[in-house]
Amino acid sequence: MADPIDLHKAQRIIVEQARSLARATEAVPLGESCGRTAAQHVRALQSIPAFPRASMDGYAVRSKDIATATSAQPVTLEIIDTIPAGRTDIPRLRKGQAIRIMTGAAIPAGADQVIPMEKCSCLQNQVIIKRAGKRYRHIRKTGSQFKKGQVIARKGCAISPELLSPLAEAGVQTITAHQKPHVALLCTGSELLEIGSKPRPGKIISGNRLLLNGLLQPLTAEVIDLGIAPDDVGRISGALISAEHAQIVIT
Repeated sequence: MADPIDLHKAQRIIVEQARSLARATEAVPLGESCGRTAAQHVRALQSIPAFPRASMDGYAVRSKDIATATSAQPVTLEIIDTIPAGRTDIPRLRKGQAIRIMTGAAIPAGADQVIPMEKCSCLQNQVIIKRAGKRYRHIRKTGSQFKKGQVIARKGCAISPELLSPLAEAGVQTITAHQKPHVALLCTGSELLEIGSKPRPGKIISGNRLLLNGLLQPLTAEVIDLGIAPDDVGRISGALISAEHAQIVIT
C-alpha cells in the first residue's frame, strides 16, 4: 500500500490536475435566465422609460402658465382631457390648459411638469393651482433609468430576479449565458443506505446527498447523482469512471 499523502499535498495535486470549465455559452430565454451567469454584457435595446411618464396622479401643465401661482393669487387652467395609463393617442397641451393624468401615463407634448392632485383643487372643468412647481417635477424622463445601449447586467454577474424587470422593459428577450456545469455527486461509505431504508445498528441513511444537491441548486448546476459506493476501491473507481462526462465531481 502506498504511503499516506499529506492533506495539503493532496489538495495541491488535485488543483494541479484540475482544469477550468470550458465556459461554453448558450442563448437563454429571459424568463429562464434567473440565476444564470451572463457571458457578456447585457445592454438595453431601448430606453427605460421609453417615453416621458407621469410619476404621480395629477395634472400635466406648462410651467410658464403657473409661474405666478400663489395661495393669494391662484392660477386657473382649463381641463381639456384625461390621459390614463396605456392611452396612446396623446393630445397636445396648449397655453392655459391642463390635462388630468394618471401615474405611468405618457406626458403630453407641451407639458413640462405634473401637479399632484392633492396640491390643487377642481371646479367643474377647471383646475385651481396655488403654487408654482418646478419644471419636470413628477415626470420620469425618457432614459432616466437606462438609456438605449447602456449596460444593465455586466459580464460575469448572476441574473437576479431584480434584473428581470428592467431587462424585459429594455426589450431584452434572450441573454448569452455560460452553460450550466455538470456536477457528479458520489457518496461513499459501507455504512450508507438509500433514502427510505430502515437502518439497522451500524447503518445510516445517506442524507448528505440531499444536502449537496440542495447546495448546488442555487448555482444552476446540472446534478448527476452517482448514488452510493461502499468502501471498496473497485466500486468507487467504477462510479468515478461512469462520471467521465461530468465537469466537476464531489465525493
